[in-house]
Amino acid sequence: MKIGILTLSLHTNYGGILQAYALKTVLEKMGHDVWLIDTKLNQVSFPRKIWRLTKETIAYLKGDVPMINAKKLRDRAYLNYTKPFIDQNIPKITKTFTSIEDLKKVTEKYNFEAYVVGSDQIWNAKYYKHIEAAFFSFLKGKEVIKIAYAPSFGADVWKYNEEQTRNCKELIKEFDAVSVREDVGIDFCKSHLDAQATMVLDPTMLLRTEHYLKLLPDSSTRKNNGLFLYVLDVSKEKKELIDAVAEKKNLVPYQLDIIDGYESCPLEWRTNAKVEDWIRSFHDAEFVITDSFHGTVFSIIFNKPFYVLLNYNRGAVRFKSILNIFNLSDRIITSKEELTKEKLEKKIDWEAVNKTLTVNQKHSMSFLKENLIDQ
Repeated sequence: MKIGILTLSLHTNYGGILQAYALKTVLEKMGHDVWLIDTKLNQVSFPRKIWRLTKETIAYLKGDVPMINAKKLRDRAYLNYTKPFIDQNIPKITKTFTSIEDLKKVTEKYNFEAYVVGSDQIWNAKYYKHIEAAFFSFLKGKEVIKIAYAPSFGADVWKYNEEQTRNCKELIKEFDAVSVREDVGIDFCKSHLDAQATMVLDPTMLLRTEHYLKLLPDSSTRKNNGLFLYVLDVSKEKKELIDAVAEKKNLVPYQLDIIDGYESCPLEWRTNAKVEDWIRSFHDAEFVITDSFHGTVFSIIFNKPFYVLLNYNRGAVRFKSILNIFNLSDRIITSKEELTKEKLEKKIDWEAVNKTLTVNQKHSMSFLKENLIDQ
């Protein structure tokens, strides 16, 4: 079956790239012909452009970020460090659709028999402005298979306005099956969209550790064995927590190679590391500290002891949901005072975690197999 996956645009976010790679890989292993549907619908609104320009101007006047370089920073990271992985490992990507009207032509251009929306925060209206398109508004009335695999709303309260809610409630009626990544998503679907949903794993967790190791050159040798830091949004409080953990565990912190002097820009824009380097950092680590959802996921995949610094700006509910699945809620730390001797010495029962992973993998794979059958 020829399948089109609709997810967030691939750029410099390691987790976003790897979840797309994992889902297409799993579907290909099932025998399907899988493509990613490339959309650039999220045009920045005029007020947001003014806000961004003001922020960049203030940073420039303070001597923080050279404005022109800051604008080029993200594209540099993409072209040098993430695009090569995408080109090599996700070669089947459609032309870029820049409008809803253009997107309506996707069926006649590519003849997809089934469409999958997910994973990642594509049902978060903050990240996907044309939220109705994430519910296949461009396919309304089309007789094709439509399913949702592990999309995330990325919030613990309902964020859609009345019009969006009404439209998406109507569109989801045409779905053949709906799954979500977080337990709160089940409640949102039921309460606001009048739809039944099941919870499944993030696609990255459907691939075995060995699969990721095959992506790494010379994966048999560990380059680092200290405290790997993958912290997207640095703060004074987080730095203090990291220093305290490093001292108490007697570990040397290390992180991805990044460009200094651009602290007002997101970490993903400042990276000097390839996707493979990011994966390898988890493989090599003795311990991980992260405020990233996929940083948490890959710590679990590689069975690395870790602490999570809740990232409220990017959606804390996502962390709580994944940690609850594996009975790992105690890996969250919010202050130095929590670093008691008991907490520092408590080990993760990886045997129990891996058993839970296997059970949830079977459930998630069954969802895909049962709902992507030729009709």
